Amino acid sequence: MPIVAFDATPREPMPGRRDLLRGTLSEFVAMTLFVFFGCGAAASNAHFSDGDWDPASVTVIALQFGLAITVLVYATAHTSGGHVNAAVTLGLTVSGKCHPIRGAAYFIAQMLGSIAGAAILKGATHGDAGGEDLDRSGSLGSNGLQNASVNLHNAVAFEFVGTFLLMYTVLETAVNGQSLCTDGESSILGNKLSIAPLPIGTPSSGRAGGRTRPCAAR
Repeated sequence: MPIVAFDATPREPMPGRRDLLRGTLSEFVAMTLFVFFGCGAAASNAHFSDGDWDPASVTVIALQFGLAITVLVYATAHTSGGHVNAAVTLGLTVSGKCHPIRGAAYFIAQMLGSIAGAAILKGATHGDAGGEDLDRSGSLGSNGLQNASVNLHNAVAFEFVGTFLLMYTVLETAVNGQSLCTDGESSILGNKLSIAPLPIGTPSSGRAGGRTRPCAAR
C-alpha cells in the first residue's frame, strides 16, 4: 500500500531541477523581503511604556508582518508554493505535501534569505538621525520576552499554540483537497484559491517575541 499525504492524496513527487531552482530562488527573495520589511517595522516602530511594549506599537508591527507575509505568499504561490516560513516547510514536508528534497532546499534558502534581509536592514538602519537611533529596538526588531515576569515556560506555551494554529490553518485551507478553499486541488503549487493565513498577531507577539516565524527570530 503506497504511503499517502495526510489528506489521503498522493505525496508530492520528486520535483524537477528547473522547478526546484525556481522555487528555491523565490523562497530566498521572499524571505529576504519579509525579514527586511517585517523586522524593519519593528526596528522603526519600537516604543516602550514603563518597560513594556506600547500596545499601539505592537499593533502596527503585527499588521506589517501580517500584510507582508500575505503579499509575499500571493507573489510566490505559483513558483514555490509561498511557504516563506521554515515551520510551514517542515510541516508540509512531514505531512507529505512537500518533497524532502524541496523542503531541504527551501530551508537553506529561507535561512540565507533571513541573513540577507537582516544584513540589508542592518545597513539601512546604521547610524542615527538627529541623535536618535534609526533602530529603536536596538536589535534589528528581533524582540525578546515582554518583561521579567514572563519566563521560558510561558514563552514556549504561547509559541506552541501559535505555531499549531499556523500549521493547522495551512494544512486545512491551502493543501487539503477537501477544503472549500482549494476546489479539489491538494497541491500548494497548484492551489489558486486559498487565502494565505494572516498572522496579524497573537499574545505571543509581546509575550514570547512572536517566534512562530523562525527566520524573523533571533
